[in-house]
Amino acid sequence: MSGLRDLTLKPKYGLGDDFLNDVYVPLLGRAIRYTRAVGYFSSGGLASVGSGLESFIRNNGSMRLMASPVGWSPQDVEALSGHREIPRELADRLARSLITKSDIERDHLSVLAWLMREGRLETRIIIGPNGQLFHQKVGMFWDSRDDAVGIEGSNNETLAGWDSNIESLSVRRSWLDQEAWFPATIAELDRLWQGSSHSRSYSLPEAVRKELLKYAQHRPHPIPKPVSKSLQLYPHQQEGCDRLLAAWPESRLLADEVGLGKTITASAAMQALQAQGKCQRVLILAPANVCIQWQEELAEKFNMKVPRLVKNYLHNVDGSEHAAVNPLNEPMLIASWHLMRQPTWRSRLLQGPDWDLVIVDEAHHARRRSPGSDLKSGIRRPNQFLELLEEVLPQIARTLWLLTATPVQLHLVELFDLLNVIKPDSEPQSSPLGSWFKFERFYTALAAPKSDRNWEALGMGVGETVPVQLDPRKYSELKPFLRRQLTGFGRPGRDAVQDADTLVKHELQEELLESIRQRSPGSRLMLRRTRRDADM
Repeated sequence: MSGLRDLTLKPKYGLGDDFLNDVYVPLLGRAIRYTRAVGYFSSGGLASVGSGLESFIRNNGSMRLMASPVGWSPQDVEALSGHREIPRELADRLARSLITKSDIERDHLSVLAWLMREGRLETRIIIGPNGQLFHQKVGMFWDSRDDAVGIEGSNNETLAGWDSNIESLSVRRSWLDQEAWFPATIAELDRLWQGSSHSRSYSLPEAVRKELLKYAQHRPHPIPKPVSKSLQLYPHQQEGCDRLLAAWPESRLLADEVGLGKTITASAAMQALQAQGKCQRVLILAPANVCIQWQEELAEKFNMKVPRLVKNYLHNVDGSEHAAVNPLNEPMLIASWHLMRQPTWRSRLLQGPDWDLVIVDEAHHARRRSPGSDLKSGIRRPNQFLELLEEVLPQIARTLWLLTATPVQLHLVELFDLLNVIKPDSEPQSSPLGSWFKFERFYTALAAPKSDRNWEALGMGVGETVPVQLDPRKYSELKPFLRRQLTGFGRPGRDAVQDADTLVKHELQEELLESIRQRSPGSRLMLRRTRRDADM
């Protein structure tokens, strides 16, 4: 077996260097022991180094991980606490050292869970004595000859830390750097593992039981750029990506005009969430004839090899295929919503594991069979696709992203139905989404002529907590009472009609309408840009 001395390593890595393929994968692939102390961890970091982890497993390697409680997804905790079920076939392949890179990429959480159960992966959560976050970043690799390589720098044990962020890394080799760094660092890592007066060390089950992982969820993480280095987003795509990330985990309707790249926007946001460790399991539902386009775009633009379900077979981007024993166990999957709307598959979705994110393309096909007739008769008749969106997906998905260029095709009630699928639990009772009558009344008032506008209906329909962005120069020139009436319109305790009359008299009707639009359900829950908006 090749050892660490066979590697060509630089003493320092920085801007422009490929940490993942030049440092991390080669070191992991030749190591039999790996100790890592790091501020941030997500399983996506190890999942991205399939070839290195494959060799590490075949070398009978073992790993100790020490990390802060920041960034742990429920799936990471489930896997590394021993609560994740490991497919028998995968466990047999791991035990016989027949594991492949594709096995790891396809079900990395089960691989990590297996390593943990075999005693080859141990984890400790580290915090300061007064709850301070642990932020040290150092690692040590040993090979079968007992040679060691130490790494120290700004990298976290995440995909973004190794692959996309601008980081720095120092590398030390035991056979060249004859100094006190190695014994001092090894002793320090041992003290961290055991715990001391300067740090507290908890097993992952202890950390879960003591709820140590909870407080970290309130600490904001920087939003990394998409992992792909070759893809440059258009400004409107970057804006859409940022808005999806800022809204997470709330659901959204992405309704950009045809040709603006909704697939790219959604994929970039999805990959950024995965780099943060916030999103592990993703299901992409598209029309049958569009599924292959999703698979090819993810592979070409984002270097993501996602299997595509066709009948009972999983088709890979390289053209290979194999029987799908339980395709819903895949960490990422592309499938046709034509298939998933069928009763058998709806039942399988409800009985299968949950998903962090479900992306639904061309969601406008989910609608009532005859919208106008439904509203006249009072009998609602959703098609099978709308039933899938309303009755199944909210139960299995933490977050839904609905994609469509035409959210309204036949009747405004179609937009009402789609927004109701994704509305948050915190939506106020007075919201127009509470009933079709309120929704129609609100948007009719918003579109009415100046002389016949129902300000009371508009006041009942605006969101209470959404900040309003108006022309700062004009807004700063307004008298304080006009500012209060403009931004406070529709809030409890205020008379919407009286506030509107005052603002109209001061020629602020357009500013008031813009304030109402920004606080409306459509603006809050839907991203809609035209080609003119995107300057294309």
